[in-house]
Amino acid sequence: MGSRLIPDTRTHARFARLLPSLDPQVVRQCLARLLSPRQEQIVRLRFGIGEKCAYTLEEVAQRFAVTRERARQIEREALTLFCVELLEWALEKSTEEIVKPAVRPL
Repeated sequence: MGSRLIPDTRTHARFARLLPSLDPQVVRQCLARLLSPRQEQIVRLRFGIGEKCAYTLEEVAQRFAVTRERARQIEREALTLFCVELLEWALEKSTEEIVKPAVRPL
């Protein structure tokens, strides 16, 4: 009897919670810069970025002629890349806000 894969819904759910708090233009630019065209399109479809609605994993898999498991793997890889970049950006931003600007003499 074959084993059944358990989907990782944590990555998707975390990104879904984070997405509304992000600037949509920054998200689109970041996705285009970091991901392959295929990864970018899968993430956009899954989360409805630039679309009328979000697509199910099954719909995305059919559109790309892959299994649902492969579509999920591509999505997870893409979200991992995106989140690492977002974390690095957030750390830079925090550092800029913490460090006081140099005082220039008048």
